[in-house]
Amino acid sequence: SSSNNTTGSTPISNPQPLPFSKTDNQVPVLADITFKDLPFYEELDVLIKPTSLVDHGPGRYQETSLPFYLSQRQVQCIYDSRTMQPMQGGNVMSYTYMVQIQVRLCLLEMSCEQADHFPAFCSLKVNGSQAFSFQEPQSSNVKRPPSTPIDITGHCRLSSAYPNILTVTWAANYGQRHCIIARLVRQHKSQILLDRLK
Repeated sequence: SSSNNTTGSTPISNPQPLPFSKTDNQVPVLADITFKDLPFYEELDVLIKPTSLVDHGPGRYQETSLPFYLSQRQVQCIYDSRTMQPMQGGNVMSYTYMVQIQVRLCLLEMSCEQADHFPAFCSLKVNGSQAFSFQEPQSSNVKRPPSTPIDITGHCRLSSAYPNILTVTWAANYGQRHCIIARLVRQHKSQILLDRLK
């Protein structure tokens, strides 16, 4: 298949994590966190290692930016997995990716495997474009929605020449700290899982 990197730049065969910005004491710390496995997702690569969301000021809302690169092999793997699907109404088509760039958040707790858990408020932007937001219900009578993995593939720059910048905003909670990871995964259909269990 033809290359989708139109920049003419030399692909980065083994991308390394970029150094974090140290301005305003904004120093994310790599965390020894293990996320619970998700049966429908096979991890292919880790793009951003588990990183704690570090408060860097007295403000209620905190923000940090985490860059990551895709290799040309990863880019091609994503492109090869996509299919066209009609959106609601059937007049507009959109891409569905079986190989996805997935973000997960959990509590910063290293004593056992962690399930997905969003901060009381969190927002994700990719290269400045809004990709996800979550707001915990204000009423105790409203059940908190489940925290789930976040597919940001459609918001990412699928090129090996330039980094993607994941910007995370969250509400500081001094009783809880959170951790974030980004990884490349392959989504499996239920029938494939059933076949593997046979």
